[in-house]
Amino acid sequence: MGTQKTRVIVVEDHAVMRETLKQMVEQVDHCVVVAEAGSGIEALDVIANVPADLILLDLSLPRLSGMDVLEQTRPLTGAKMLVVTMFQEDHVIRKAMDLGADCWFVKDQGMVAFKKVVAEVLEGECTVLTP
Repeated sequence: MGTQKTRVIVVEDHAVMRETLKQMVEQVDHCVVVAEAGSGIEALDVIANVPADLILLDLSLPRLSGMDVLEQTRPLTGAKMLVVTMFQEDHVIRKAMDLGADCWFVKDQGMVAFKKVVAEVLEGECTVLTP
């Protein structure tokens, strides 16, 4: 009997970055991408219909912002929410955390930092906020 995989949804509008995030997730022990979305509207549907343990959520999404997705889905899912973005401004981080994000990852950080923050989020911790 194998170890249960951590189910991950990747929400990112840029196809190359979404593919990169999927590859990064697959390098994290016991994680598997179960769904992806390229817009905020698509994210609402995927999050509502695909069971997940962790959601990687970009803030800059077409049709509905990541903040709106976070606000609308946080009360409906028990999945951990990891914001994955280029925004580093304190007020943006604070707003996302107030809306229920579990942690923050800036896209220009490397794989070591990504693995660390994913492990922390899954354990209910968050110490990696900005580079």
